Amino acid sequence: MKWQRKSAFWLACIFISLVAPVAQAQSAAEALARVRTAVGYERLRSHSRGVVAEGTARFRGMDSKYTFTFTPDGRFRAEIAGPLGDVTGFNGTVGWEVDWSGMPRVLELEDIEVAQFEAWINSGRWLDENGPFAISLDAAKTDDKQVALKLALKKGQLEATVFVDRATWLPKKAARMGAGGEEILELSDYRKALGFSFPHRVTRTVGGTTNVFEIRSVAEASRAARSSFEPVTARPPDTRWNQTVPPGVEARRVRSGHLLIHPLINGKDVGWFILDSGAGAMVIDTKVADRLSMPALGEILAVGVAGTTKARFRQGATFELGPLTIKDTRYLELDLGFLDKAFGIPIGGICGRDFFARAAVEIEIANEKVAIHDPSRYRLEGAEWQELFFSSRNPAVRARFENTEGLFKLDTGSDQTVSMHAPAVERLKLLSGRETKESSAGGVGGARAFRKGKLAWFELGGYRFEAPEAEFAAPGSGAFSDIYTVGNIGAGFLKAFRIVFDYGNKRVALMPLKAAKAAGAGAR
Repeated sequence: MKWQRKSAFWLACIFISLVAPVAQAQSAAEALARVRTAVGYERLRSHSRGVVAEGTARFRGMDSKYTFTFTPDGRFRAEIAGPLGDVTGFNGTVGWEVDWSGMPRVLELEDIEVAQFEAWINSGRWLDENGPFAISLDAAKTDDKQVALKLALKKGQLEATVFVDRATWLPKKAARMGAGGEEILELSDYRKALGFSFPHRVTRTVGGTTNVFEIRSVAEASRAARSSFEPVTARPPDTRWNQTVPPGVEARRVRSGHLLIHPLINGKDVGWFILDSGAGAMVIDTKVADRLSMPALGEILAVGVAGTTKARFRQGATFELGPLTIKDTRYLELDLGFLDKAFGIPIGGICGRDFFARAAVEIEIANEKVAIHDPSRYRLEGAEWQELFFSSRNPAVRARFENTEGLFKLDTGSDQTVSMHAPAVERLKLLSGRETKESSAGGVGGARAFRKGKLAWFELGGYRFEAPEAEFAAPGSGAFSDIYTVGNIGAGFLKAFRIVFDYGNKRVALMPLKAAKAAGAGAR
């Protein structure tokens, strides 16, 4: 009897140990049903005319007002009203943004998918049985305290994981990997409002920067609030054109291959600036900003070649270049001293997106020519426009190589021909059978490993470069981990063209120069 009781005891222990994990490994459908019940999703979905949540935000290091308006079918508008605020929206068809400078733009590629991910997690849109995400159980991250659900955007590339608290069956965290590293949304302080549970505190963390959103009230959206989903198109009144000043401006190509221009900042000559279509913002060197006594404000994550770094903003008064004057320009502050040796001269800053977004910019890198025009008056002659796309505030066009077609960023701030992004290198097996050698590149975020080798050919703007040398990025974080574009085209190819950027109208012209054939390009 004694032996039999012990045997029964151990058999029971073995049975429990085998059964317990099975009970924990609940299916995605069962978990979602519990989450919908805990959230009160049916009540949330009944508010088809929309919901408006209002409160405060600690956003980009500044105190701001926060208003989040949404409908259960996925439309939304998230407005941060503050010194470095912005507005992001989606009307069911078009995603859009008004950035910290007041400039509107259409969102696409990574930008729209990230905006949708954040809004749809916060608003409960992800719980719709016929919603935008394919959802499955992540058994490896599921345990007795949480259920992990994998989300994959059905009409996109974004993937994320939502973690649900087993004690409450409410979502507590969502995470995804981006070029800037892991982005984490933490949802807490759930309270009943309009019959459903809504997170009154959301914390967004990426690359060491944190934004916090606190909700004070949740109410039915008014008719005016519901109309706010439509895109904002009005440009800010911060740009002035002097039509008596010729469009050509002083430009200089340095030994690194980069093209420099010479603006006046706050009415003063502070040196040369890199003309960089690959920069998502204007940049000013720390020493220059200090010399001009520029006020410092906020913080933001700057994504570079090999990773990220925190940067604060510096407030400018005026930016003047040729016929163009921009008022109240904001710059990211970075120490650009590391460029002095490579360029052979001190660099005062970088002219990035905020400059390009306000002008039609003509560039001939090989001939050291730059001209800027009022985009409302500019007329292109002798060429055709191509569609310009934007990912992470950077311009991109369609290009082809070795029978593969995709989107490539156009980066006048790079001295390379083309740098293939790490995800494309892996997905397309670009190193397989290709003779390469080790290389590296430096910039914001540090240095990154590459391999260098030859492509059979590369075609841009209808012109083919035969057997060009290219870079292939190694795995890691930073701008070259972008999954939405195949690679980054630099001055090595762009010097073969006269380029006209027209960001506001989402278009670019690439016109081969006579020197294009010498650079290895030819018409097909």
